Amino acid sequence: MIVRKIASYVFYVVAALLLGFAIWAFSHSADIISEAIETGQITLMGNLYDIIGFYMANTGQYFVFAILIAGIGMLLGKKERVTSGTRLNNNDYAKTQNDAELDEWFGSENNKAGRSAEAELLAQATREDDE
Repeated sequence: MIVRKIASYVFYVVAALLLGFAIWAFSHSADIISEAIETGQITLMGNLYDIIGFYMANTGQYFVFAILIAGIGMLLGKKERVTSGTRLNNNDYAKTQNDAELDEWFGSENNKAGRSAEAELLAQATREDDE
């Protein structure tokens, strides 16, 4: 678990570095475009597609990578979810339904043949815990 937490922080740092570089590249690209417009090398209206393409080629992938790497860091930082049937730290089974709901699901009390052996053991363990 500690390795996952450290890896999560590493991914966050890399994402922050990429985001910083993307912002710097965007600023630098804006300076280049504004200088070209001021000197008359390009016009905004006729070359809007090329200007957007210039920004996307120079900054777009860094923003996308920063978001993806931050998402991986978030996934690594989350705790694992406990599902029914998995053992908890105190060696008790996770309870999702009580015995009455199990009886409704699997049939009447007389129809225990439909239950699997594992479900029967789980129902017996929960009865013992309730007592």
